[in-house]
Amino acid sequence: MLKSSLLNSPVTPLSSAKAETVPLEVMQGKTHHLRGEIRQAIQCYKQSILNHPYSSLSYFYLGEGFLALKKLPAALKAYCMGLKLNIDCQEIEFYPPPSKII
Repeated sequence: MLKSSLLNSPVTPLSSAKAETVPLEVMQGKTHHLRGEIRQAIQCYKQSILNHPYSSLSYFYLGEGFLALKKLPAALKAYCMGLKLNIDCQEIEFYPPPSKII
């Protein structure tokens, strides 16, 4: 069984002083994204922004979705908003779920 401290730790390791928890919608969106279901992923990222308006990760992955669709101005806008919310974040690594989940 996992210790309770592990359950409350962020899913994504950040090199920032203010680490944030990855919203569930972002994880769901990333699963769609890895399957190639980009439009569904974007819907999840947008829902995450509605539910967590101060989550820089929500905007970052929205940018990733737009980039996959070659919507460069929209991707840039989403990336910039994510940076605006968490300018101290130097590197974000999102580990995809194990293949059995997908």
